[in-house]
Amino acid sequence: MIYGMPPPPQIGRYRLERRLGSGAFATVWLAHDDLLEAPVAVKVMAENWAYRMDIRERFLSEARLLRRAASSSVVQVFDIGQLPDERPYFVMEHADRGTLEDRLAEGPMPLVEALRLAAETAHGVAALHEAGIVHRDIKPSNVLIRSAAGGRERVLVADLGLAKSLAQASGLTMAAGSAGYMAPEQAEPTAGIDARADVYGLGALVYHLVTGSVPGSPGKVVPAGDLRPDLPEGVQQTIQRAMEPDRERRWPTAASLAAELEAQLSGLVDAPAGEPVGEPADVPAHGQGDEQGGEPGRTRLLDPHGETGITRLGGGQHVEPAVTEIGQEAARRYNGQGDETAGESGAGQADETANDTSDGTSDGTGVRPAGRPAAPPRRRGRRAPLAAALAAAVLVLAGAGVATYLASSGPPAGLMEVSDATGRIKLKVPAAWGRQVVTAGWNPKSLGLADAQEPGLTVADDLEDWQDLKAQVSGVLVGLTSQAALAGRMTTITHDDCRYDGDRPYADGEWRGQVRRWTDCASGSLEEIYLTGAGEGAPWIYVQIRQHGGADATDQIIGDLEVKG
Repeated sequence: MIYGMPPPPQIGRYRLERRLGSGAFATVWLAHDDLLEAPVAVKVMAENWAYRMDIRERFLSEARLLRRAASSSVVQVFDIGQLPDERPYFVMEHADRGTLEDRLAEGPMPLVEALRLAAETAHGVAALHEAGIVHRDIKPSNVLIRSAAGGRERVLVADLGLAKSLAQASGLTMAAGSAGYMAPEQAEPTAGIDARADVYGLGALVYHLVTGSVPGSPGKVVPAGDLRPDLPEGVQQTIQRAMEPDRERRWPTAASLAAELEAQLSGLVDAPAGEPVGEPADVPAHGQGDEQGGEPGRTRLLDPHGETGITRLGGGQHVEPAVTEIGQEAARRYNGQGDETAGESGAGQADETANDTSDGTSDGTGVRPAGRPAAPPRRRGRRAPLAAALAAAVLVLAGAGVATYLASSGPPAGLMEVSDATGRIKLKVPAAWGRQVVTAGWNPKSLGLADAQEPGLTVADDLEDWQDLKAQVSGVLVGLTSQAALAGRMTTITHDDCRYDGDRPYADGEWRGQVRRWTDCASGSLEEIYLTGAGEGAPWIYVQIRQHGGADATDQIIGDLEVKG
């Protein structure tokens, strides 16, 4: 959630009516264009990021990419401008019928409706490709629905917070996307991304629409027919081909997938009487929601045994997919994340898109921990309102990957063990914290250190709300660096919405460092820790721990931390 100065009642000629959603990087407002007498959505960059030129450019880039597509199946940008405080904003069409994620809250869709919506989405993605844009984050919350003439509705592809020019995509060195929808090549920094990554995402979208379940990791997806036995074989094959781990075996383009979906849809509509084919095509608009995105619920998983919300891993541990960027081999073992620009739906993700809030990532980066470099900490007796600047994070995980590495011997009872993508970091955390795991590295420059891509790992019970110090989240972020300046930078970090409880030295046979603790946060306690080894050339380690309820796990986490030089 973004907090700060109240918005002006008017932005340019747009009269603000109410907030639709907010994330770490932007807030989206429902507004009224008094000249055109029409509702619009106005997306405003968060004030605490206005000084970051890279985030600012990413924000503006989304508007440019949406405008470039110029398709009725892609959300349209009407205007762009700047507030008196120099924060940029852009104006886009308002989707008054919510998102596909909203529809999925009711469970799997009737097959005809699912295929119709999927085909229209594929046409929108094809329009992006024709404009030279690869989306990289196709998922239900990024597909908006707008009412149209005759009681029908339009599907709009939105959320280009992760989008890149296809001309530049071959040079991408970081992963981006959402668990369950991300093609395996997006987890490989050197694989290069092309339009076929979006074909995979579209296949995952169809899978979710017809089964009500987010698909598993690439190559380990439970066949859609196992979850929906009445699913026609042709539809199953269409989905399977779209989600081939080998991109050479997928549908070559989004347009070709759209054509196949329409062929399958035509076969269902023309089926003999008596066959259950769901609702007819071109059905009247579903629902009468008036918010773009509404308040969609969290994505749920369904495993073959009917358990919801979990993916079963080795050692009997349960891990939900991270709503964040995913990277490297670890992603293939994870059940298939955030948002970088706040979406119009405001569904709790940080700021990825024109509709959805995301996982708190920025271009080329992943999960950000709560807090940022600021003035030296001060003791205070009372807690101040949560500042927007502190809801954002100071660290960034680069090319974040999802890890599910569980030791063959298994951790002690009640603990879960995970490793980063490089294998250098091994961490044990309370099992209840291990619902979402992201791994692949971080960039210490967000602490004010030199720019470098280095190993990192984040595990939490809810990465989607990791940045929000009001959210009840428990988890750990660990980042390695060779920069000894880390210790000095740690003293500049404050959390104005918590009470600073001081610091204490930490030392055992292997590590020494300092633990800095904040309590009375709205969500519990927070520790910022630096460690280093006694030997020459030992890495420096940054650790952030958020805890809500339960016994203090700080010393257990540090004591069980293993780092290979």
